[in-house]
Amino acid sequence: MDYAPSGNEAWFNWICVEYKPYATSQIDGGATRAAEILTAPLAVLSPAQGTVEWFGYTPNWAQFTQNWRRLFGTGNTNGSGVYAMYYYIDGKIRAHINNGTTTYEAATATLPSAGYHTYAMAYDSSGLAFYIDGSLAASVAGPLTLPSSFAEPAIGIMGRTDGLAGVNDVPTGALADAVRFSSRARTASEISAVANAYLTNGTPPAVDADTTYYLGFDGSLSPGGIRFLPVV
Repeated sequence: MDYAPSGNEAWFNWICVEYKPYATSQIDGGATRAAEILTAPLAVLSPAQGTVEWFGYTPNWAQFTQNWRRLFGTGNTNGSGVYAMYYYIDGKIRAHINNGTTTYEAATATLPSAGYHTYAMAYDSSGLAFYIDGSLAASVAGPLTLPSSFAEPAIGIMGRTDGLAGVNDVPTGALADAVRFSSRARTASEISAVANAYLTNGTPPAVDADTTYYLGFDGSLSPGGIRFLPVV
């Protein structure tokens, strides 16, 4: 994209406007793509154990004064079979599991600044761990009574999909560079190493034997690459 700055103004030859939770390739001549609900199949995540890692740009969370801002979720946060990472207007960001009777939340009020970050939740019956930028931010010690199934027919990425009937939650205000799902609870050292590689060099997570699903998208958000910033 070419631009010619002049004082406090910038002149663009063309621009692509999108209401999407991830960066996509440009459309020649400029265009506006329709909003969408991004989902992943439930089969990529097990309610018994797993890891969800999110890489990309997140905003100043504290600016939001209403509703949930989800990085991912399997349904309404108040229902059974819900797994999610989200910010809420209580001023905390967290990893969340609800089994219908008990809600487990690894939450922190220490919010990262706007910029490139990694978020991860790893869980099994022994506990729930929530990481920000590769460091443990909060945890819940087990034993946990985990649900046997998920609440919805698909996993919502960067939004909420109640019944997948086209009902989208408020925008998260973030852009995903990559999302990785794993079949087991990854260790703290694994999560830290991947986060550090991403934040230092823009290196995306590897697809290994424990990876069940990987979304890399077709644009670039990585530090050192082309930067797409969200319109909040």
